[in-house]
Amino acid sequence: MKDLYEEYQIALELLNSGNSKNEEKAAKMLKKLAKKNYLLAINTYGYCFDYGTGEKKDEKKAFQLYMKAAEQGLAKAQSNVGNCYILGIGVEKDYREAVKWLTRAAEQGHAKAQNALARCYREGTGTARDVNEAIKWYTKSANQGYSLAQCNLGMCYEYGEGVEVDLEKAYKLYLESAKQGNKQAILNLASCYENGKGVKKNLGMAKELYEKAKA
Repeated sequence: MKDLYEEYQIALELLNSGNSKNEEKAAKMLKKLAKKNYLLAINTYGYCFDYGTGEKKDEKKAFQLYMKAAEQGLAKAQSNVGNCYILGIGVEKDYREAVKWLTRAAEQGHAKAQNALARCYREGTGTARDVNEAIKWYTKSANQGYSLAQCNLGMCYEYGEGVEVDLEKAYKLYLESAKQGNKQAILNLASCYENGKGVKKNLGMAKELYEKAKA
């Protein structure tokens, strides 16, 4: 298994090199590893078809590979399957199926899936609307440092959606998200400084952040 992991890491480096020949080489390596049922490779080989990286774009093939790894319990693949059902990538849109697979990934601690699942509960997509569940999953994701969840949870605290209004907490969440480059969080942070929400009013800082968000 160690050898497979090392091969997989080499394939990842090639895949992320930005060089088309390296991407094709990576895809061949991933295909070989996928045949050995190495789950990480199966999922990443799906990515190759999903985005047309190293392979000709084929969303149906991508979905099939994601599903193969997801059914064997890989959280990252389960998250991808959920995303495919939401967006209709390689499969018909099915929000209930999306929630099912996102839940499986979220329960394994997958931060991206937790954020996506929270959004489903917040909006009532594929499940009954449940703001408390949304807050629960946003919090779990945000606690892992996932920037989208930090920003989303911040907005819940700013506007009192499912929680008591807490502007200071909202500010801190926006700040953590903004540090990772989340543009919505940067805009929200600028608004905090502009209006003195959760932090001392600072128009200079607000202007600087608005300009940063536009860049």
